[in-house]
Amino acid sequence: LLAASADPMRAGEAWRALSWVADRTGYPEEALRFIELAYENDPTDVWTLYHRGRVLAERDDLQGAQESLQAALDQELMLSDALALLGDLAFRQENHEAAERYLERAVMLDGEVAAFHELRGMNLLRLGRVLDARDSLELALELDRSRTAARSSLAWTFYASGNSEEAITRLRELDDQLRDRPEEDPERVYAQGQISR
Repeated sequence: LLAASADPMRAGEAWRALSWVADRTGYPEEALRFIELAYENDPTDVWTLYHRGRVLAERDDLQGAQESLQAALDQELMLSDALALLGDLAFRQENHEAAERYLERAVMLDGEVAAFHELRGMNLLRLGRVLDARDSLELALELDRSRTAARSSLAWTFYASGNSEEAITRLRELDDQLRDRPEEDPERVYAQGQISR
């Protein structure tokens, strides 16, 4: 706040930082208010546009999020986080072809982010590209063994290939990984329910 008042010409950087802090500490209304102040201060700043897209996406303002992320990419074509988030938005809207285009570019630019590979694998599974999905999900798990969505989706690639036993084994491994969580944990309930099914 002191930085914003001390240098009005660069106040957007302070507002953006305040928005990030509010977002991380569970104050979504403040996160939105601060990022809009940052955007008013400088509507061309790449990181403001990206963070604004994130905040709007969390509020399910998908159109606003897409517009802000596209504007960020207009400023910086190599922004892998913006590409991945656009892929996520397309995935949520079941536009899997568009999601694949964004996610493919994101992993080409930054192949060390497990979340990018995880989401891409889940999307490829929706496209029926089972072996490609398996490759992406295995890459996600090589980078981060704790990715539960990647483990669950990987089990589905085996099921989709006709190998139910391997799918059950993978789901049991997931359930075992989650054993420290309560029995009613949604991911444990899902894994156990799929094993039974």
